[in-house]
Formats: sequence, structure tokens, C-alpha cells
Amino acid sequence: MSKPLTGIIFDWGNVLGRFSHAQAWEQLAAHSPLSPDEVKDAIGPAMHLHEAGTYTSPQFYNEAARSAQLNLDYGLFRDIWAGCIVGDNPDIPALLRRVKPAVRMCVLSNTDPIHWSKIRQLPAMREFFADDRAFSLSFKVGARKPDARMYQDALQRLDTLTPKNALYVDDVAEYVKTFADMGGRAAQYNCSLEPIDRLEAALRGAGALR
Repeated sequence: MSKPLTGIIFDWGNVLGRFSHAQAWEQLAAHSPLSPDEVKDAIGPAMHLHEAGTYTSPQFYNEAARSAQLNLDYGLFRDIWAGCIVGDNPDIPALLRRVKPAVRMCVLSNTDPIHWSKIRQLPAMREFFADDRAFSLSFKVGARKPDARMYQDALQRLDTLTPKNALYVDDVAEYVKTFADMGGRAAQYNCSLEPIDRLEAALRGAGALR
């Protein structure tokens, strides 16, 4: 008999919310001699270090400006980078209102301080994740998925000592597999490609819904 579900760990990007780097590459390329794809390749390593908490946001800007030959100030760069966050998954609030009160929820995300400052203010985040303890964020943990430290941090925030009591939802197959390999229940869902019915079925199958 499977252990009772006591917690759900949600990825944010393409699960609870929508984001896109494409616009940022285009806008940053307007301040660089590089193409959008070249800007993406140049900034990628620094972006990951920013998400892992190795770089502060000003340090990320400095490295991005150097590597992508950007000619813009920090304020404009920060605004462009924050623009990657599109908003909530519009279908998510109605579903989360059906989660059983006894099932705790938290967010596990590879993100950075600039993106997080915008995500944290989104309506769904404010309604369903009011407690800051509900967030396991890469730049605070000092690691990025699929590093096991991320999943362990999220489980601690749920007061769940074993993955078998939790369901993890992510749009990236590698990250889903990592949690499953730890012994947890896991489901893959991408709000940009799939209907909310897919996530609803996963939550229902795990016994999470009223």
C-alpha cells in the first residue's frame, strides 16, 4: 500500500506560471552587436550562476554586459530580464482551490532574485503560497535542479522526511525522473503545451484533490 500523500512540490515555470526568455534575448540584442541567439549563448553560463546564487544580480549584469557586449545600464537590464516572467498559469487557481487542506504545497524553482521579485507578487503566489517558507529557490539553496539538495530542501519545507509522501510536478523530464529515482511520486506537465486536465489527473491519482 502506498504511503499517504502529505505534500505537493510544484515547479513554477511552465507549471504554475508562464515565462519566456525569447523576448529578453531580442531586447538585449538591440543593445549588442550580437544576434539574439548569440546573446543567449553568451549569457547562459552567467544566468546559471545567478540562479545558483553564485552571482548577485549586479554581478550577473556585469558578466552579461561583458560577455554579450551589452551597452545598457543596470536598471534597463533588470527591467528587460524581469520581463521574462509572463504571469500565472490562468488555469491553476481553480485547480489549487480543490487541493485537500491537509496536503501542504510548496514551490521548487531554478530562479534568480530578479525573476523571483516579480513571480512572488503574482496573484496565484499570493493566494496559495503566502508563507515564504513555501519556497525552495535555487539562488537561496545555492544549487540548481536536478541537484538533490533542491529536492531535500523542498521536502523539509513540507515537513515531509521521505519523498514517498510527496508528489513532484515539473515540465522537465530530467527533473521529474530525479525525484522519482529518489522514491517519490512525480508527474510531468507543461502548461504551454498541455491542458490543465493532465495536471488535474495527476493530482487526483495521487489523492490530492477534494
